[in-house]
Amino acid sequence: MKSLQLLLFSVAVCAATLTGCVSTSPLDLPPEARGVALAPVSSPQVRVNQPALGTRQGQLLLLGSVAKGNGYGYSTTGSHLDIVFLDEAGRVLKETTVQFSPRELARAVPPRHPAKSGSYSLPLESLPSGTVRIEVRAHAASH
Repeated sequence: MKSLQLLLFSVAVCAATLTGCVSTSPLDLPPEARGVALAPVSSPQVRVNQPALGTRQGQLLLLGSVAKGNGYGYSTTGSHLDIVFLDEAGRVLKETTVQFSPRELARAVPPRHPAKSGSYSLPLESLPSGTVRIEVRAHAASH
């Protein structure tokens, strides 16, 4: 399972790289972004793989990949990702929404065929002051 997540993350990084050079090296991150914990939070419809912080042409990015969840009969078309910035006490500092692409994810047919994955990329001007954790939460409906 970990190798599949790593593969899907690599696909997302490669897709982002096609649109420009992306670095996910911690040394390339701004000081306030180093050491920030990143947490995927999946839903029955969408499995969120481990997100990453990176930079492209000096711009901080949150990027990653998603796959169809284990919920049978669910469509992912109406799903999106809530990006939640938390402080040390777990208080929400900021919340924003990002779409993944493609919108509809195919189901995996184990063990022969890997799940069709989607990817997302969110440019960040800066992190809210005091951010220690960023959660990428799959959300099945509009707000």
